Amino acid sequence: MMANSSYTVPLEENDEININNQNENELQSIDDLPKFLHKMIHLSPINWKKTFVLLAIITQVGFAGILYTYFTQNPIVGLVLGTYQVFGECIMLTLPDFTKKGVFLEVLLRDAKTTKKINANMFNSMISTLISFPLVMTPIMWYFFILPLAETNLLGPSTFMITLVVGGLATLAVIPYSLLCSIQSLPDQVSLVHIDKITKYLETVRRLILRDNAEDGIPLVDKLSLEQEKVEKWIVQINKGMSTFNTLMLSYMSGLLVLNLILLGYSSHVGPIILFFFFSIWMFVMIANMLYAISKPNLVWEQQQILLLNDAKVILNLKFPKENFESWLNKHNLNASRVFGTKVTFEKMKQAAGVITSAFGIVLYVLLREDIKVLLG
Repeated sequence: MMANSSYTVPLEENDEININNQNENELQSIDDLPKFLHKMIHLSPINWKKTFVLLAIITQVGFAGILYTYFTQNPIVGLVLGTYQVFGECIMLTLPDFTKKGVFLEVLLRDAKTTKKINANMFNSMISTLISFPLVMTPIMWYFFILPLAETNLLGPSTFMITLVVGGLATLAVIPYSLLCSIQSLPDQVSLVHIDKITKYLETVRRLILRDNAEDGIPLVDKLSLEQEKVEKWIVQINKGMSTFNTLMLSYMSGLLVLNLILLGYSSHVGPIILFFFFSIWMFVMIANMLYAISKPNLVWEQQQILLLNDAKVILNLKFPKENFESWLNKHNLNASRVFGTKVTFEKMKQAAGVITSAFGIVLYVLLREDIKVLLG
C-alpha cells in the first residue's frame, strides 16, 4: 500500500521496561506450560475422540438413563433423555485444540502470569469435578435410583443384572470421564487473555493519539488502522474457534435446566427432590458463570475505554470528530465475545441474568412450596 505498513511509537523509559517484562513473561513452547495444564490440554476430548464418546455413552446411559427410567417408570423415555445427554456431552468435541500451533496455543503461551492463573483455575475445576461426581453424585445415584430400579421389572426379567452391570460400568468410567471433562472450564479462561488484549490495545490507542507526530509522515488514522487490524484478526480467530462451543453448550445447559425443573415439579419423594434441586442449582450456576465469562471482556472494554480514552488530552488531540471516534470503537469485534453469532455485551448479560434469576426463583418457589410444607410437617 503505502510506506505506513510499519512504524515506531516513541517509548519512554517505563514503556521499554514494560515491553522487556512482557517478553520475559512470554512462554516459548508448549513444554514451558505448567505441568498440570500441559497434561490437561493433552487430555482434551478432541485428542481422545473415540474414548470420550465411549465414556460419555457409558456414563450418561448408565447414570442419566437409569435415573430417568426409574423416575418416569418408562425405559424408552429414560433412553431418549439419556441419549440427549450423550449428545450434549459430545459438544466438548467442538472445543478448539490447544495443543496445536495457532492462536489458541498462543493464548496459553502469551503471558506466564496469566497462564499460572489459568492453571490454578483448571486445577480447582478438576478437584471440584472429582468431588462432585465420583464422591457425591455416584453414591446418591446408587442409593436412590440404580438399586431401586434393579428391584423392579421395568427392563424385563433380567432387570436386576442389566441395571447392576450398566450402573457398575458407569461407576468405573466416571473418574476417567471426569478427567477428560476437566478441560471444560478452559474456554472460560480464554476471556482472561481476551481481557489482557483489550487493555493493551486501548493503551496503545491512547499512546498513539497522545504522541501523534505529523513529522513522521504517517497519518494517525493509518497507525490506528494497523493496530486495529492486528487485534481484529486475533479476535476473529478466537470467535471462530469458540462461538460454536459457547452456543451449543449454553443451549444444552439451558435444556438441562428446564428438564430438571420439570422433573423436580413431578418429584414426590425426598431423594429425587434433593437430587433434582441440586442439579437445577448446579445448571443455573454453570449457565451464570459461562455468561459472565463470555461477557466480562465487554465490561473491561467499557471500563478501560472510560479510563484511558475519556480524557481531555485524548479528546482534544483527536484529528477527527469525537462521534466518529466513538463509533469506530463501538464497531470493534474485539470489544465483545460472540454467542449465536451475536456480541454478548455486559448490559445484555445483566438483562438476561435478571430475567433468568427471577424466572428461576419463581419456578422453584411454585414447585417446592407444597413439598417444603410437607417436609416441615
